[in-house]
Amino acid sequence: MYRWTPEMIRFLEDAADQTEYYRSLAEALCELLPANARICDVGCGLGHLAEQLCASFASVTALDCSRLAIDAFQARLGRNVPKNLQILCADAFGLPEDLTFDAMIFCYFGSLPEILHVAQRHCTGSVIVIRRNYERHRFDVGAHPRLRATAAGTVQTLREMGIECRTITLQPEFGQPLRSMEDALRFFRLYRRDPVQTVAWESIAPKLVETGDAAFPYYFPQRKDVSILKFDAAKIPQE
Repeated sequence: MYRWTPEMIRFLEDAADQTEYYRSLAEALCELLPANARICDVGCGLGHLAEQLCASFASVTALDCSRLAIDAFQARLGRNVPKNLQILCADAFGLPEDLTFDAMIFCYFGSLPEILHVAQRHCTGSVIVIRRNYERHRFDVGAHPRLRATAAGTVQTLREMGIECRTITLQPEFGQPLRSMEDALRFFRLYRRDPVQTVAWESIAPKLVETGDAAFPYYFPQRKDVSILKFDAAKIPQE
């Protein structure tokens, strides 16, 4: 499970607010799913994708087991909660058996066996899996490999199971706005993979763009190379 901290939440809220990343994902999903679909965003985190989806689908359930993430989502919405949005703090592996959805979205959620396990029980239509296409961590001073599955590996595993999927590849901008030099240092120290690695201003300054914006004077530009995979839940082999 992804372990949120208040500082991680602050950085991601800034990035979501200052980029079109989640809007781009939502627009791509609109091409794959019918407007009357009842959708569940599994592992919704801070809820930015679920919030965007509310404008295009009949109902959206945003589900995450992190109380900290769900509280941050609800605090951001305040009283402006869309009528077709339900927010649940719950474990996806412990949902009631009779709770089903027309489509389930797994955006950077767990392993493929975990996804298939949940989808087989609660999805009556399309399964959407969003995976990264890069093999190294983006927010790091060094070049450290990611250990989790990439989109290509997920597609290959699905094919070996006899599950064909449709794939859409996107490269939306999803960099990090930074409020100060100290903020930039905190960001890279937070996401460094080597615990003894020294993060100095001289090592990160070449990676940043000076924006001229008083609120966010620095920006770490990054395009997030991702794939959206769609397949039919009925094709999942029985466990």
